Amino acid sequence: MKITRKYDEAAYLAPYWNGDVVLHESVMFLGDERRVKLMYPADEILGVFSADLSVEYREGVDYELEDGCFVRLEGGSIPVTTLEEYFPESNDEKKYFGSAVEGHKYIWFGKSAWLYERQTAVTYRHSAKWDGPVPEHQPDKFARFMAKCRAGGEVTALFYGDSITTGCNTTGMTGVPPYTPTWCEMVVSALGKITGNGKIKYVNTAVGGRDSRWGLAELQTRVLDHKPDLLIHAFGMNDGGKPGEEYMELNREMIDKVRAELPGCDICLVSTTLPHWRVAGFFGHQPEFEPLLAAYAEPLPNVGIVPMTSLHAHILKRKEFYSFTGNNVNHPNDFQARLYAQAILAAVAGVGTGV
Repeated sequence: MKITRKYDEAAYLAPYWNGDVVLHESVMFLGDERRVKLMYPADEILGVFSADLSVEYREGVDYELEDGCFVRLEGGSIPVTTLEEYFPESNDEKKYFGSAVEGHKYIWFGKSAWLYERQTAVTYRHSAKWDGPVPEHQPDKFARFMAKCRAGGEVTALFYGDSITTGCNTTGMTGVPPYTPTWCEMVVSALGKITGNGKIKYVNTAVGGRDSRWGLAELQTRVLDHKPDLLIHAFGMNDGGKPGEEYMELNREMIDKVRAELPGCDICLVSTTLPHWRVAGFFGHQPEFEPLLAAYAEPLPNVGIVPMTSLHAHILKRKEFYSFTGNNVNHPNDFQARLYAQAILAAVAGVGTGV
């Protein structure tokens, strides 16, 4: 099989829950780790590259496959992050976060390519079946938007949320190869190809560090004034300090206003992925939000949900958080950003759901 060495939209958006090959799954070795689990137990390694895809590592020299796990070999070239790098002893420059791990006061955080330089991209074949949640196609929820797209006129897809929705830290935002676009850009580009409509207008009014209370306060100028045909609504990461009902009160009010003032707008609620448990001060009520969003959306016409919390939690059962994050706290790297795009395309357009 020929493995792409650059960003390839079709290959990158092949759903992780389908097929028998995973392309460029990211892993990272920390401390004395030699062996890491992949998303599936691997039957065959097809290729291993640096995260920027410029360097190819050699089987038997740099790595080997052992009981379905990816193993780095001593003396090989695959990067390893030391515990001293990962858990800095001081924070003189005020650029790290507090650590929730006993014996370590600080933990690395950053928006640069530092983590990418320490991650490795593994492409492999597997025979295992996906046993996690699968995003459901919700044609009744998004039929109006898809019909507008297929009609060929100009339509607007608007993305509203926090820094995850702005696209931090995909390589396209960070400015390093393979320059993967944000998950929002991937979604709009793919929808254009699926429907044959080159007039889907992309609007992103998300702002990093913001929560649902801010989202409600800014709703008029950042959503309503744009009159979108599809709203991708993704708050939750920065709402961890709010109990579920408080979070839902704010989000219900936002969506109710959109439905009242823009009755032709289809709405896609995206539950948040989870923050890193090793980082102090981030993990809170986030796991409560997805079932509340789902219960709210279920009876409403033209309001659907994408279960990113469940998808992320499922993968975290096998993979370490630092193996597929861009900033070590809450931002996706390319591998996780692809999951966002895959899941939304499944819900809205049925991609990867047998449709």
